[in-house]
Amino acid sequence: MSTGIISFPKNEEHNPGGNAAFYFRPINDVVSIPEAIAKLIAGSVVFASGVTGFFEGYSTPESLNFSEKQVNDNDLGPAFEVVVEGFYPCAHPDYDDLFDTIAQYRHIVLVQDNNERQRLAGNLEKGLRFTANFTTGGKFGNLKGYEFGFTGVYKERQPYYGSVPALEPPDCPPVVLSINGTEFDTYIAGSTPDIDVVDDTDTAVGSKVGSKWVVPIPKIFDSYTGVIVGNNFVQWTYNRTQVATITSVNFGGLTSGVVKINASIAIAPFNINPTDVVRFEFDTSAIVTEIRMQGTYV
Repeated sequence: MSTGIISFPKNEEHNPGGNAAFYFRPINDVVSIPEAIAKLIAGSVVFASGVTGFFEGYSTPESLNFSEKQVNDNDLGPAFEVVVEGFYPCAHPDYDDLFDTIAQYRHIVLVQDNNERQRLAGNLEKGLRFTANFTTGGKFGNLKGYEFGFTGVYKERQPYYGSVPALEPPDCPPVVLSINGTEFDTYIAGSTPDIDVVDDTDTAVGSKVGSKWVVPIPKIFDSYTGVIVGNNFVQWTYNRTQVATITSVNFGGLTSGVVKINASIAIAPFNINPTDVVRFEFDTSAIVTEIRMQGTYV
């Protein structure tokens, strides 16, 4: 049974770190969030009537960080500690009031990284908590302001939001196919080539038996060998325990001749069952050096 694990995909050619912007909204103002399919939300968040969209946040350049730390990895499965954090440079009573008000609610947060990819953190069942800690720093050159963060713990990683380009497939060596120890051909990894197994008449042969493809070995039934002169038939009883499927009959190179099974004419291909009486009839003037049937055991 396949685990679904593959090689790590190729890294993107341009993959800068950091984030460019973030947006937030209390979950009280949100009506619905589209379901994520394969970790991607393709639709748009629906806000309550009168709500115009996300609030825009701000963080000092190169201070905005989004992280997911895997925690509580036990028999119940992993959980992920989600953090959106940054620094807001300012000191004013109005900002104290603003951040205290934000902290009274749970939120969803949209983070846009420097690749212009977006992640939507939080959900309607459990929004992110907001905290803001004020600091002046201890040195003249330090920035004073608020170290803020939106945090929450979730059972799954937070989904991407909007469009995300597909990753390039991993580099995989070509697959060499060998049949019975002999190299047959080389194929691209992951491809599904169709290999035809045929006989020398270009007829498909064989079938899958367990982990092998089995082609029955043709059997030759020598009904009679020797010179036949002055007689117009040879008759014998098939005394094997297996049923034979006859694909061709040859009368020593003659084109004329009749095969009868239990007195009924049989035209190839036909079956011979155990104890069947087989009779070959041909022109009495012919000199038959061999009568041969070819086929396989069923």
